[in-house]
Amino acid sequence: MVCEKPDQSIELNSVLHQQKCNLCGGSSTPVNTLFLLGLINCTTYKCDNCGAFFRFPLPNEQAVAQYYASRYFRYSDKIERTMAERQGQWILQALKQDGIASDTVNYVEVGAGRGWLVSFMQNQGTASAVGYEPDSASVAWGQNTFGIDLQKGSWMDALQSEDLPKKGVFLLSLVHVLEHLHSPLEVLQELKKCYHDPYIFIEVPDARYEGPVMELDTFPKSSMGQHFWSFTEQTLSVVLKRTGFSVIAMEKDGDFRFWNNRLTTLRIWKDITDLYRGWNCNEFNLKQGAISSLTILCRCLFAGLKTRMLRLQGHGCNRLDLPIIRVLAKAVPPSL
Repeated sequence: MVCEKPDQSIELNSVLHQQKCNLCGGSSTPVNTLFLLGLINCTTYKCDNCGAFFRFPLPNEQAVAQYYASRYFRYSDKIERTMAERQGQWILQALKQDGIASDTVNYVEVGAGRGWLVSFMQNQGTASAVGYEPDSASVAWGQNTFGIDLQKGSWMDALQSEDLPKKGVFLLSLVHVLEHLHSPLEVLQELKKCYHDPYIFIEVPDARYEGPVMELDTFPKSSMGQHFWSFTEQTLSVVLKRTGFSVIAMEKDGDFRFWNNRLTTLRIWKDITDLYRGWNCNEFNLKQGAISSLTILCRCLFAGLKTRMLRLQGHGCNRLDLPIIRVLAKAVPPSL
C-alpha cells in the first residue's frame, strides 16, 4: 500500500468552493483549513479583490460567546494605558481637524475591555463616555478602578441604550472588535441607525502583516484562530462606504517585525509536521531524519537568539508594536 502525502494547495483549490467576500463582494481563494476556536471546521480565504482574510463557515454566536466567557487574558496595566493614550490622542486630534471639540463628544465604546479608553476620553472632558463589555470581571475592574460608566453587554446592548444625549455628537468606538464579529457590515449599519449621524473610530490588525500568519496558523485556539476577519486599508474603506460612512482620517502604526518570530515558529512546525507525515508514510530514513532534525533544531535556536536580540533592542516584541490600522469616519447624511 502506498501512502501519498496530501498536497494542501491542490486539495484546497480542487475540493473547496470559492467563497464570496462578504465585505467587498469579490471572489476569494482558500488558503488553509482549521478547527476554528475548537468549535467548527472551517476554511481561511483571501479575497482576490480587497486583500482581506476571512473564515467560513463560522460557529454560531452563542457558542462563540461561551468560548470567550471561559477565557480571561489581559495585558499589563502599563501596556493597556499606553494603548489607550495613543488611541485617544489620535482620535481627539482627528476630530479637532474636522472641527469637533472634545466637550461636544458623546463617546460610546463597544468591546471596551477594562475601560482604559473610556476613562481616557472621560478625563479629556468629553460630554459623556460609556463602554459596553461582555466580560464581567473586566466590567467590575473598570467600574471600581476608574469609576466610569462601564456596562456588561455587547454591541446589541448598545442599541438598547435609553435616554441618549440630545446635544453634541456621537463617537462610536470599536477597538479590536471588528475582526471578532460575525457580520461587521450589519453591526456598523445597526449602530449607525441607532445613533444620529455618528462618527466612528475603528482599530484592527493590519492584514498586510497578520494575513501571512493566518495562512500558516491552523492551531484551533491560537491568537489568530480567534479572528474571523483581517482587514486591509482598502477593505476598511469599502466597508465604511457600504455602511454609509466617509473616512476622515486613517493611519497605519506598529512595527513590521512584530510577527517575524511567530512566522518562523509556524514554518518550523509545518516542517516538523511534514517530516513526521513522511515517516508515517514509511519514508523514514535514519540519515535524512537525523539531518532534518538537526536542521530544525538549529533553526529553533537561531530564531530564539534573534528574538532575544530584538527584545534587547526594544523592537517588535511588545503588544504596542502590533501593526494596526486605525480609522476615523463620519456618517454620511441620507440624500434628501
